[in-house]
Amino acid sequence: MPSPMRWYSVADGNHWVLAERLTKQLADDPSFEARCRRVDDLGAAPRRAAGGPRVQAFKLGEFARLCDTERAPFVWSDADVQALGPVSALRARIDAELAAHGAADLLAQRECADAGVNVGFLVA
Repeated sequence: MPSPMRWYSVADGNHWVLAERLTKQLADDPSFEARCRRVDDLGAAPRRAAGGPRVQAFKLGEFARLCDTERAPFVWSDADVQALGPVSALRARIDAELAAHGAADLLAQRECADAGVNVGFLVA
């Protein structure tokens, strides 16, 4: 079995229960090492997809910081992300995609057309 892949997430008080759920789900399987961090306030814009530009900028800043320090592939996600099947199957799919796209620096999902970006699930 490969070593656990680090899975990073941040959440404010409004979403901390979701981060706790994510942490528990990841702890049930050795495929990932949960690294969820609580922040005071992400400054979300009400009724905006993905929290609006301020939240997106914060998340991308945290992601960029991790890209500068991490040497192994890692997951960055929103706290509300959850695997809808076995976590080990998700890890196997991530490993397969990394192998298939070895020259890629980033794997991302497509979503949030109105926001123009999705920073909710990234693998670097």
